Amino acid sequence: MFNALHEMNRLKIIVFLASLLVLRPVMGQRDDAQVLLDMRTRELMSMSVGKVRYELLDKDLDPAVDIADALLRVSRKAGSEWAVHILSSNGLLVMTSTYTDPRFHTANGRFTYYHGNGRVESIGMYLNGSKRGTWYRFDARGNLLGERIYGEHDSDTLELKNGWSTVAKTR
Repeated sequence: MFNALHEMNRLKIIVFLASLLVLRPVMGQRDDAQVLLDMRTRELMSMSVGKVRYELLDKDLDPAVDIADALLRVSRKAGSEWAVHILSSNGLLVMTSTYTDPRFHTANGRFTYYHGNGRVESIGMYLNGSKRGTWYRFDARGNLLGERIYGEHDSDTLELKNGWSTVAKTR
């Protein structure tokens, strides 16, 4: 009897911990959405809470002028890089990314962009500010639309190397 009870409690703990792992990103997004509402109410353009920085931005990722339509950038130092995610004006996840600098000029690592329904729109990697490897694009239902490989010999990289183009900032 004791072993069965012990095993049932152990199973409940495992299920609880597994649910936390699944729900943690959703709960974090909900907390950030609440911060967005609080910042609008208090008319704050930026603030820090512990090691997390919150900033209201316009659609071009510049400091917001119109608080009502502002995006929320949430950033935190993660090792030698900066982990960033951006929420839409209604609190939905728009993008997750990493940068090498605190001004968010040099993209480095995995970038994921989201449709308004929460599904992935595109996903890929940056290396020192340039797209690298395979990038995937999806429609709003999650169907693969296409993929493109970036690297040493793709047209964008050749244009940059030869001075025919420039890298746009990815703030």
